[in-house]
Amino acid sequence: MTDQPIKLDPIQVLIGLHKVIDEQIAKVLAKSEEPISCKRGCNYCCYMMTAIGPAEGYLIAAEVVTWPNWDSIARRLRKSAKKCSTKLSRGEYFNKQIPCVFLNKDGDCSIYLRRPAACRCYFVASPRDDCRPSEEENHVKALNLTELEALVWRFETDASPNGQVPVNAPLPLMVLYSMAGLSTTADRQRFFKKLLKDVQSPSQWVQGVVDNIDHVIGGETTEAREAVLDSMKKFGLMPNKEEQNGS
Repeated sequence: MTDQPIKLDPIQVLIGLHKVIDEQIAKVLAKSEEPISCKRGCNYCCYMMTAIGPAEGYLIAAEVVTWPNWDSIARRLRKSAKKCSTKLSRGEYFNKQIPCVFLNKDGDCSIYLRRPAACRCYFVASPRDDCRPSEEENHVKALNLTELEALVWRFETDASPNGQVPVNAPLPLMVLYSMAGLSTTADRQRFFKKLLKDVQSPSQWVQGVVDNIDHVIGGETTEAREAVLDSMKKFGLMPNKEEQNGS
């Protein structure tokens, strides 16, 4: 027996946490009185802007860098990351129909086992066609699984240096920067240095959201707007109203 703390691999912990989330979701779906519309081949949600933290970005990147076509994936991630404008609301981004880089030609997720919590926790109980892009207000009824998704956010915070609040940024941006960080050869380092030359960093993206927050959440419901603003204030991403008014 030893009093020394047990050293855990954060990535293995995250994989285990994803498994726990999947198990809890299965229980929720089994008890749901409403039919779930989500089925394999239905991928409207794969055109939404999905934000993830550094740990999930690293988890995906660690898988992708082992693929034979890692370089072409990196170029596609760059192209997608450039489209993640902080001047677009979530609805505007969705209506542009920019597919996730990891949505393959068969309409399936090529990183399914490593997909982030935001994807794992998204299920709808409204008709499938309601998920289609539309200029009109949609009536998508998503299950509230935010408590399960928050498990990963808390893990990201606990795993970050000195307990600092981690940056959440669009998946292509976070995975691309994570792939660059995993580069161990001179050739790959040069490749990513050139690739990232004019791509905003995750932190710069977050600051852009803060600067354009009124427009970014302008199309959201009042409840959703308040939830986003409260979260940003809580984690120090923007001043509260009193500070903004100079009081």
